[in-house]
Amino acid sequence: MGACGAMQTTHPIRVEVQRAATPTVTSNVTLCPTAVNAIVSFVSYVTTPTTGYTLRWYETAVAPTAIATPTVNLRVVTSTTITRYVTQVNAFGCESERIPITIKK
Repeated sequence: MGACGAMQTTHPIRVEVQRAATPTVTSNVTLCPTAVNAIVSFVSYVTTPTTGYTLRWYETAVAPTAIATPTVNLRVVTSTTITRYVTQVNAFGCESERIPITIKK
């Protein structure tokens, strides 16, 4: 009995948490440097998000804040490697694990 003399009854509840689907990406891309400005978006290397999901981008695997869709300029003097991370997020805010995309230029 509870403090007020009422009966307390507990009922078990089963909760299933489903993971958000990860985006499908071309994870390692090598592009040829150019002598002129040529901007390439990282979104070019992600298939269309799963229905009901949007893409979210991060600068590192553990960055706490999302960034705008990253781009890279192919005009370089020396070879460069850039890695960014992408997730998928559904309408409920469930987010997939981060998937790296690396562009070498």
